[in-house]
Amino acid sequence: MAINNKLPLHTRLGTYFTVLIVVLVCFLLLRNCVNAVYYGAVTNDKDLSRYYGFGFEAGSKQIEITGSQPEESITNPLFLKEYRKGFREGRDSIRNKMKREKNEKN
Repeated sequence: MAINNKLPLHTRLGTYFTVLIVVLVCFLLLRNCVNAVYYGAVTNDKDLSRYYGFGFEAGSKQIEITGSQPEESITNPLFLKEYRKGFREGRDSIRNKMKREKNEKN
């Protein structure tokens, strides 16, 4: 008599589903790491400061990212990160300036 040690169906499906999720998460992490290394190698400080300036100017004028920005700023995550950082700091500088002016009047 042969002994059949087959696992129940719900256990096998759960195992396959768990393996699928782990493989998917590993793939996404690997893709993110490869993109970071690639874009980090092809990006220089001059370009980063330029996109920071674009963002600071847009933030100080209270405008969002528009189609007039170069397409590269959207596809390169480092450029987009610097643009957003500049935008936030530009917006905050205007708000702080307005608060100081308001406090000086009072």
